[in-house]
Amino acid sequence: MRLFGPPSVKKLEAERDVSALIEALQSEKAQRRLEASEALGRLGDPAAGPALVEALRDPSVRDAAAASLLMMAPEVMDVLVMTIRQANPLAREAAEDPAVRAVIAQILGYAGDERAVEPLIGALDDVDEVGHAAIQALVNLKDPRAVTPLGERTVRYGVEAIQALGDIGDQRGMAIVVEWVMPQSHVRTSADEAAVAIRALGRIGPPEMVVPFIRRIRHHFPGAGTPNGDIIQAAVVDAEASLGESVG
Repeated sequence: MRLFGPPSVKKLEAERDVSALIEALQSEKAQRRLEASEALGRLGDPAAGPALVEALRDPSVRDAAAASLLMMAPEVMDVLVMTIRQANPLAREAAEDPAVRAVIAQILGYAGDERAVEPLIGALDDVDEVGHAAIQALVNLKDPRAVTPLGERTVRYGVEAIQALGDIGDQRGMAIVVEWVMPQSHVRTSADEAAVAIRALGRIGPPEMVVPFIRRIRHHFPGAGTPNGDIIQAAVVDAEASLGESVG
């Protein structure tokens, strides 16, 4: 008969007993799982990486496990990358869960490590939940390697990809945005889509290259005072603020 319960998480953390803390992630008590997730992050031992990835499957500790993985991201980058690629033998079930892969994408985006760029580009072809998370992560990293892959996926992601190209701000994205908003030289008829392109061009710049296109898009729509005209004018104002120059 067991007279005493398991050691407290605080005690295990003080003793730096990583193995016991990993075991605590399997506790029937959600609070103990949560405390163990947080303690493992503070200890920063990369040996806990696969177990914390598996813990992402548990909604009750997902945020804590993600925060801990982010804290030790440089040391567990291989584990994170293998998971998002669904090639992690130490966390196979977690790697098969799209919700986990989406969280991994978010972690990789916040980690600021260039090793994450190629895996995130690959994740653009994952299911939507993961793909959308990968786009935001690539925006956070602002790595120009993402420009061409995003351009190749504008059919799937539409305005989300265009917004991302604007946020990344690399000039190679300008031609992609222009081709998207003016396919075969005809401006898209949706004011909302055109406004997204105008704002993206404003963030990409420089003025001498993008202003002629912004003017052409703007002149395709009615002036201010109409619903579509107001949408376009608001986008032009934002582009001018980004460029530091009047579109005229």
